[in-house]
Amino acid sequence: MPKQAKFAFVACVVCLFSSLPCFAVEPHAANKEAVMADTTAAINATETQQYSTISSSQSSTALTIEDAIQRMLAENHKLKAQQHAVQATDLEGQQFSVRPNPELAIEVEEFGGSGDYSGSDSLQATLSLSQTLELGGKRARRQQLAEQQRRVAEQQLVVTRSNLISETTARFVAVLVANKQLHLAQNQLDQAATVLSIVNEGVAAGNKAPIEALRFKSLATQAQIRYQTALTTSENSRLVLASSWNGTASDFGEVGGNLRVLPKLPLWDEIEQQLERSPLLTLRQQQHQLAQAEVALQKANRVNNITVEMGLKNDRSTNDTALLAGLSMPLALFDRNKSGVAAASRRASQAEAQGHAVRQQQRQQVLTTYRSATLVRQEIEALTSDLIPAAQTVFEAISYGYTQGKFGVIEVLDAQGRLFDSEDRYIAALIRYHQQFSELTRLLGNKFTEDKG
Repeated sequence: MPKQAKFAFVACVVCLFSSLPCFAVEPHAANKEAVMADTTAAINATETQQYSTISSSQSSTALTIEDAIQRMLAENHKLKAQQHAVQATDLEGQQFSVRPNPELAIEVEEFGGSGDYSGSDSLQATLSLSQTLELGGKRARRQQLAEQQRRVAEQQLVVTRSNLISETTARFVAVLVANKQLHLAQNQLDQAATVLSIVNEGVAAGNKAPIEALRFKSLATQAQIRYQTALTTSENSRLVLASSWNGTASDFGEVGGNLRVLPKLPLWDEIEQQLERSPLLTLRQQQHQLAQAEVALQKANRVNNITVEMGLKNDRSTNDTALLAGLSMPLALFDRNKSGVAAASRRASQAEAQGHAVRQQQRQQVLTTYRSATLVRQEIEALTSDLIPAAQTVFEAISYGYTQGKFGVIEVLDAQGRLFDSEDRYIAALIRYHQQFSELTRLLGNKFTEDKG
């Protein structure tokens, strides 16, 4: 190989791989001239067409995670359904506070019979008004029950909102990851095309065996397949994100964010304090209080109500009028609401036990997620500080040695594969960290301060 070609090869490799660890968030269009005579030309033509499709759909303003969450909060159907549930519960509470209606009764007797009662001369008419008086504090207990039902519905809304924010965040991160993978696949495709071009030149000059060109051509084909997969994944992730607000992928262009900005994990003591105030545990506490309010209402229902009646009676035979008054109440012979009180007490005990179970389960989930996130962060730091730079340096050295005839194609491919594996591992670690941090946010219902990782 001519000396100029050797230097060109080394320069291309260094330039291409010096940009890989930076992982720009947004995909960029690369209309690179064809450097391969047959297969590479077709690869670059397809790549340019698909990349221009993505770029043309992007707007000048990038969609941030805050924008995505606000769109979701404004348009998500699950959230709207829970908001309607809160409003319905509030209206039901107003209904529970209403007193029983009074009853108006008209009674006519001693007419249409025989003898002295034939016709209507002996008719007696009674007009009465009765009112049921609730005893035992039933109305107050119903109001307390309604208030607690409203609190449960509102807390369920908080839980739903927290879950949806976590879900939207995960979907937004998935778009960032897909863009990062697409950019990496683009770089690897460019590099495979460049290496194949250099090898083809060596084969044409008689410095390399034709079998080496076939091996690198296979690598270029694999890079194209990987790029197509990354492109499809990117498009799908955008569709999934837009579904959070019932939209389409055309609703937004670029996404603004940097996966390398790692949210800071708090100390475990802070997490334990936050755990007791988490949305789900708060919901379980509210549900237990609701069950207790039901017990209080059932106990109040054991006290019988009384009905007070006042009326006016007219005797047509004498044309006399008289007042009447009455008081009635049921006798507690058969129904004393014992089973109702016992059942409500069991449901209260059930709610309390479920609360303890959820607290234990959630604490275990938080602890496991926290430990996993801590280990993944350490892995990310090791990859960025040691593994990826070392793999890149080795690949550059072996690539240069290949041009000098000191290494064979197997060594180049092995070094390249190790570098690709390190980069893939870095992306996978970023994905896991953001997913685990999002899960912590969902479980604890809290946002933590971000710092640059």
